[in-house]
Amino acid sequence: MFEREFYKKAFESADTPLVITDFQGNILELSSGFMSLMEIDSKDSLIGNDIKHILGLDSLDDFHTKRSIKGKLYSVTIKKFKVEDIDFYLISFIREEQLRNKNPYIAFLRDFMESGLEVENFTTYIKSNLNFIKNSLKAECAIVASKMKTHKPQFKVVLATNSCVDTINTILQNVPEELSLGNVIKITPDGGWNEIQRILQQLGYSEAYALSINLRRNELKFILILFYKKPGLLDTGIQNSLNFLSYILTYIYQNAELRKELKTCSYRDIATKTYTQILIKEFIELQFYEAKRYGISFSLMLVKVKNYEDLKKIFGGVGVDIIMHKIANKIMQSIRKSDIVGRYTKDSFLILLPFTDSDSIQKVVSRIIDLLKSNTFPPAKNVKFSLSFTNFSENDTSYKELLKRLKETEILIE
Repeated sequence: MFEREFYKKAFESADTPLVITDFQGNILELSSGFMSLMEIDSKDSLIGNDIKHILGLDSLDDFHTKRSIKGKLYSVTIKKFKVEDIDFYLISFIREEQLRNKNPYIAFLRDFMESGLEVENFTTYIKSNLNFIKNSLKAECAIVASKMKTHKPQFKVVLATNSCVDTINTILQNVPEELSLGNVIKITPDGGWNEIQRILQQLGYSEAYALSINLRRNELKFILILFYKKPGLLDTGIQNSLNFLSYILTYIYQNAELRKELKTCSYRDIATKTYTQILIKEFIELQFYEAKRYGISFSLMLVKVKNYEDLKKIFGGVGVDIIMHKIANKIMQSIRKSDIVGRYTKDSFLILLPFTDSDSIQKVVSRIIDLLKSNTFPPAKNVKFSLSFTNFSENDTSYKELLKRLKETEILIE
């Protein structure tokens, strides 16, 4: 018994990403290295899930393959073994550095492109990746300036890495005309762009490179500027990468803006086919005014996926959308046709239950809890939920009071 526990602990603490599954591919055990790879804090979010869904495999067998995981290329080896006539699989993951060593800038651009495919907030995305850009392109510091809502074209520095944080809120004017999509400009103390020349002198750097991020080809929205200490430091790989990075960041920004616009214009959530947050809140507001005027009752219920972020890390954006779609379907099948379901946030559903008083809501709550406990939502095996509910009160002065009460009555579903 001691030896088994010793081996189990040794396996769990291994830095190398390792996974043991049953013959169907369901995860039985995993190492801390695999948790780090998946960016997961608790292994409970992974245990029981099908590794085939995570890796995008049709079946498991003894073989060697390469897979891109979290924007990085891994060599994946799967070995089949038997214990007491029961089949198991051991899966190991080794970071593939060959491409990175041959051309690190192509690998950087590939990783960056992949990580930006599902971005919904560009500013948050670029903020979390600014140091990564700076380090990958061997710069001393990096800043991002955003276009201001002024008559004259002006930009304000809104993001900066640590060594040039003093530049935050600096106003940049007289943007060079040659700064355009895919066309990087070089700034030195002798010329290129007056405002950036002053920053070069202020920080003690010798040159900078500015690239544009556009909403449309001729509509500049952000400017990324990288600073270098030694003149002529850039090799051809970095210079070419900067040109491509302008296109990649523009694509990511445009895609994020399109997602935002679709959410605003659409009355149904694309993934789950339930109503959007904007529309479900309008329904609730109308229901509130009717209840105040005619003295009718209604209730609200909020179903939240507590481990949504873990599921997204494991199965990706498409995978977690499939899970949310199946949850929404099950909920809609268990309520009345007159009840209304909306995707309130990315990880929750808000349900409006007209003509439902405090006694009736208890029955609905019990039914929904049983439903969530007794069903699985592939590809996930262990979705964790919470539920909260509230009733309309004649003392309520706004529908927002009901929404606030929902946050105060959360029940964890074990």
